[in-house]
Amino acid sequence: MILAYFINLYGQFSSLFEFMKTFLTILLTFLCCEYTLGDEIYAFQDNYRININLESSDKNSINEAMKEAFEILIANVSGSSDILKRDEVRKILSQSEKYVNEYKIETKENDEIIGVFSFDGRNVRQLLFNKGLPLWVGKRKSLLVFLPCRHRFSTQEVKSVSELCLNLLIDLESKFSNRMITFFEPIMDSIDIEIMEFLQPKSNIAFLNRLSKRYGVDSWLECFIQDEFGLVIEEANCVSSEFPKNRVNIEKSITSLLNEMNKNYQLVIDPTINSRVLLSVSGINNYNLFKLVERIIKSQAIVKDSNIKKIKDSEVTFEVDFMGELSDLEKIMSANNYFLRQPEESSEQKYLYYSFIGKR
Repeated sequence: MILAYFINLYGQFSSLFEFMKTFLTILLTFLCCEYTLGDEIYAFQDNYRININLESSDKNSINEAMKEAFEILIANVSGSSDILKRDEVRKILSQSEKYVNEYKIETKENDEIIGVFSFDGRNVRQLLFNKGLPLWVGKRKSLLVFLPCRHRFSTQEVKSVSELCLNLLIDLESKFSNRMITFFEPIMDSIDIEIMEFLQPKSNIAFLNRLSKRYGVDSWLECFIQDEFGLVIEEANCVSSEFPKNRVNIEKSITSLLNEMNKNYQLVIDPTINSRVLLSVSGINNYNLFKLVERIIKSQAIVKDSNIKKIKDSEVTFEVDFMGELSDLEKIMSANNYFLRQPEESSEQKYLYYSFIGKR
């Protein structure tokens, strides 16, 4: 279809030169637009939208949902739900309406009421920095979830167990819906079954570690609706790659696992420290890319000001004033998909080099 379009387009030009000029213009436009599409890293989003189920559309229900949405957002942006227990954070959460840009109420076909709450990304990040709270600068990860009830049960209990198992899956989907992680189940093909039959009798942990390795992920979660003796339990419980020995309830399992997964990607800024650096970015071949790079640099929460210092060929050097240490800015830049760190070309300590590569 695309080929036919360009063949037809070629017929409208008097010369190959004119056609190639137009073709390259279209191609460059497409490539420039490609850099502006797609999902941003969560920590750097301009806006956040959190959906919460409401019992009704009255003011009290909306206020409660607004607070819940803000709690979820703070946990996601900081990378830890433990900070919700801090006194200063509790005070912030009690004033959640100050940080909501807008909200709307949606009613689904099944009469389900959803509150959609929008927050300004820069304001939320600035709030964390000002309060000395961490910012999660990691990338969205995938998690393997294994549910034994989906793969083995006796014929006498098929109906009851399958219903409970489906409810467990729905519960997991609900709990993960606003978390910064994607979960998936193994396909349990002949290779997965072989791994299970060989390793699980020896070590369940070894089986799940090997299974997650096959799917290219580091972490897993296994949840049960039956105890060790095969008896159905009132509340499902789980073990995980980070806490594999003791079964705990779903909420605690997910919270502990995500906190552990995120802790190495948290950044705490000292807002009393002011720094300046020359930051050079190569690979900026046109005005659209220049404006995009400029916007990305200025949008970082710790950046106070950014000015163009020098332009040479496809390399632009910015003078950047920011809060915190140089290592803080380096950590934020390393988490950004648009840039790739380059070897130092200057002996100056306050100089950073990157190439612009678009979205990886």
